[in-house]
Amino acid sequence: MNEIRQSPEWNAFLKNPSKENCDMLKNTASNLDLTQRQKSALQEALQTTQALDLFAVRSSSPEEDLKDTSFAGQYETYLGVLKDQVPHYIAQAFSSVFDTRVVEYKRLNGLDIYQPKIALVVQKQIKSDISGIAFSINPNNNCYDEVMINASYGLGEAIVSGIVTPDTY
Repeated sequence: MNEIRQSPEWNAFLKNPSKENCDMLKNTASNLDLTQRQKSALQEALQTTQALDLFAVRSSSPEEDLKDTSFAGQYETYLGVLKDQVPHYIAQAFSSVFDTRVVEYKRLNGLDIYQPKIALVVQKQIKSDISGIAFSINPNNNCYDEVMINASYGLGEAIVSGIVTPDTY
């Protein structure tokens, strides 16, 4: 984020957070390299994995699920990533914080577009025959005494993206 804030694209974005400037900023972010410290930490974390293991590179933000907002599907997630591709997809997922959809949604909901926040998670991806999403609070009625689970065949991404209508428990 420090490198982004020192770029000419960031300065253009500050003056005019247009789609053009968001796209230029996102492009700059997607081409960033990890620092040596980040590369070392990633290499250490991945050293116990196998060459053909698959990974999920997921993004999240502390602003994502606030009381009156939901950023579902606006930040990027990449599935089926090979070990040597992880750094590239970290940059791609990171850059989604500057996507026009995210910036515009934040602006429409009164959130600060000039203080972008994002976290990335790299997880070993397992082959799943069935996936599910568990909610500790029933999202249909906000009941704290109910748990709801959505499940479907295949990857959970099909549920999250709305490609399938899941079974609900």
